[in-house]
Amino acid sequence: MRRNRKAVWSIVSAMALCALGATAQGQDIEILNASGAPVPNSTYTAGVNSETGAWTIELRSLYSPGGLTVYDIIGTGGVVIDHLRINVPCWQFGGSCVPAGSPVIVRVLSGDEDGVKSIHKISQPGDAETILADVVVRDDIGEITVESIGILKAGRDIYGPIIATTEDNPMRGISKVSAERDILGDLITENGRILEVQATRHIGTEAQPVTVRAKHGHAFIRSTKDLYADIQLGVNDGSGYLWFLDAGSFHGTLHAPR
Repeated sequence: MRRNRKAVWSIVSAMALCALGATAQGQDIEILNASGAPVPNSTYTAGVNSETGAWTIELRSLYSPGGLTVYDIIGTGGVVIDHLRINVPCWQFGGSCVPAGSPVIVRVLSGDEDGVKSIHKISQPGDAETILADVVVRDDIGEITVESIGILKAGRDIYGPIIATTEDNPMRGISKVSAERDILGDLITENGRILEVQATRHIGTEAQPVTVRAKHGHAFIRSTKDLYADIQLGVNDGSGYLWFLDAGSFHGTLHAPR
């Protein structure tokens, strides 16, 4: 986490801010590269909905083709992100997309104590190789559909669904999902891994159990109170298995090769 950064929203286009409204006082977002400098203005659009006070952000450029394109989204003052769209085109070589070797790495982090309050949705309409490395919020995380997901950490609840769309890869998928209260949505990676799922209170509910589904990985699943889930590991003839399960009570089904 980088500290003592100045807000950079004075350089956001007037058109975007007029269309979406002005940010609430004390709430700001910076979008930085791996060196901590602002990414070029042309690589994204962003602004605030004047009615909801929530941000909409679209990442649009593979600004470092052949290298690492890093977007660190740093929130301060308790910002709420309504929708983060990772709409970055793939790295093309010889007229075709290169499937690996030039990843887009996205992190959503806090720059002060209030930081990012909640994020409602993260989607990936773009076809660049994409890793959502970290999302850390003070309250809630909503739905996420991205190629590969690293660490998700919510101070309250994770509503999901959380879906990693990676092609067959034992090293990518969903690495760690943790909520200080409840995990209430499905966790699915048909061709990737799930490593760690933890809730301080519940996973799923009696009325709406969640699905935990992965092809690869050694799943560690812990719920301090009730766990309502359909757990399917090693799907699609994968190598995934259950390494550890701990819950106050378990209600549901478990399918794993070991």
